[in-house]
Amino acid sequence: MKTANMRDQEVLARQYQDNSNLQIRQNFHKKYGTNPVEYTEWILSKIEFIKGCRILEVGCGTGNLWAKHPQLVESFSALVLTDISPGMIELVREKYAGRKNIHIQVMDVLDMPFEANSFDIIVANSMLYHVNDVEAALENIHRVLRPGGELYATTFGKDGQISYINNAMFAMGLSDSKKVDDISFSLENGRELLAKYFSVVKLEPFDAHLEVTDPAELVEYIFSMASMSRLDSSNRDQMIAYFESKKDSRGILTIPMMYGMFIASK
Repeated sequence: MKTANMRDQEVLARQYQDNSNLQIRQNFHKKYGTNPVEYTEWILSKIEFIKGCRILEVGCGTGNLWAKHPQLVESFSALVLTDISPGMIELVREKYAGRKNIHIQVMDVLDMPFEANSFDIIVANSMLYHVNDVEAALENIHRVLRPGGELYATTFGKDGQISYINNAMFAMGLSDSKKVDDISFSLENGRELLAKYFSVVKLEPFDAHLEVTDPAELVEYIFSMASMSRLDSSNRDQMIAYFESKKDSRGILTIPMMYGMFIASK
């Protein structure tokens, strides 16, 4: 099997036609992540909100980032939630129906209809590595962000769980290479990319790893990944047995994570 490119738009259209794959991954990280602070809560804790600010989220998925904080959202003059997937946007519209300061639309970050200097804060949560032209996306984001505004962009590194999974797939004979494909926007290259458009860039790492006790749930997670979309479901039992054999004496699979957030100021 050759892993699918994370920027393959046909793969992504299938991946995000509904929220099932995304929900699998979110639930997995919530259950097995070792950081006591939930990832979405950690993200929000790093954002410097201003009362009355205008916020844009690109690639909002199901919009879960804001769901537990209605009072915070009420303090914004506008929260604009966008995603390229009509299926995701339909879910977001249902979730936030009747909220007057929340505006929801299908949108490609490469073709944003907003005027220059429109937003105080822009959030790009785990999505820039899916964009075909990440530099054009960053140029667009820079254009609609006001002077002094900030972009908060989360991503991952190549030596985290994606490397662990690729190595395992290769060891099982289910992949033709254990090499991690180039990630267009990662912890390794994000600073350099952002520095072309933003005057100040800093990185906040998310300190966590995964401690997995149920290999079947790890396998379900793997099947939910866009890069693993070419896997054959007939391999499930082999994969479960492999990961079962890799548990330590405590009955745990310890999987590294490399997640973090770039904060870029205009």
